[in-house]
Amino acid sequence: TVGNVAFILYSGGYTYQDSQPLFKEACAWLKDSKPDVAFIAGHWNDAGLGCSATMDVPAVYDEIKGFDGCSQLDDVLQLKYIMGHTHCNEVTAHDSRGDKPA
Repeated sequence: TVGNVAFILYSGGYTYQDSQPLFKEACAWLKDSKPDVAFIAGHWNDAGLGCSATMDVPAVYDEIKGFDGCSQLDDVLQLKYIMGHTHCNEVTAHDSRGDKPA
């Protein structure tokens, strides 16, 4: 963590199957460290551009947001992700649940 902000960084060069135990460990760490917000950071925004179909950042977020530790942050809209392959500096998805106070 950096202050009250936590980060889960990963390489999309591995398979989801190989990475899943580490994602679960990271989410458990989030539960123990209790940050105010956490970011999942990876490189690929789309599968097929250098990573497998399950290792682009949106796909990883969709998978791990349900893990214990990550789900609690996601429930209050404080599990977020950042990616950068296309370098467009734009919002790529909106949370349909709307804004909730932190």
